[in-house]
Amino acid sequence: MKMFKRLFSSLLAGMLALALLTGCGGSGILNPSTSTQRVTVVERGVHALLTAAQFSTKENKAFDSAIETTVNQISASPSKFVSAEDNLEELNLSYDFNKAIEKADPKAHGELFILSGSINPNNVVAKLKELMTALRPVPGMDTFDARIYRVANPNDLSDNAWVVFLVRHAVFGSGETNLQVSGVRNQI
Repeated sequence: MKMFKRLFSSLLAGMLALALLTGCGGSGILNPSTSTQRVTVVERGVHALLTAAQFSTKENKAFDSAIETTVNQISASPSKFVSAEDNLEELNLSYDFNKAIEKADPKAHGELFILSGSINPNNVVAKLKELMTALRPVPGMDTFDARIYRVANPNDLSDNAWVVFLVRHAVFGSGETNLQVSGVRNQI
C-alpha cells in the first residue's frame, strides 16, 4: 500500500508538472507553415509519467531517422491512420517503424500510438497513461525514449493527429529484447 501511495503521488506530481509546463508555451496547435511539430512540452509530461512508473528515460539520437520518416508518412494523411483499430496501413507502418528501430539498435523495440488530433494537448499524457496499462517495468531494462509529434496533412491542417513514439531498450541475459507492449494502438 505504501508503494502504491508513492507511485500515485509521483504520478500526480508529474501531471501537475505537466499542467505548469503547458503554460510555458507549446499550445499543441500546428503552425500553418509546417505539417509536423515535435511537442516537447507534452513530451516532458510523458517522460515524467515514465519516470514515476520507474522507467529510466533517455533520448537516443540513433532513432531520429526512423522517427522522422514515420512522422512524414503519417503527415500525408493522419486521419487514415487514426481510424479503425484493425487498420492495416497503421499496422504496416508500425511494423516498418519497429524494423527501422531494430536496425538502428538491435536491442531496441519501437511502438507508436496515433491518437486523434482532437485531443487537447493537456490530455495527451492522460490518454497515453490509459494506453500504458500494458507496459510493465522489466528487470534489466536499459532506457525508454519517448517522442511526441503533432502532425497534419499539409493540404488540410484540420486532418491532424498526435503521434507518440515509445522506444524501449531492454537487455536480458541471453541478449534478447522483450517488450510487453502490443495490441494497444488506436484505442482512443
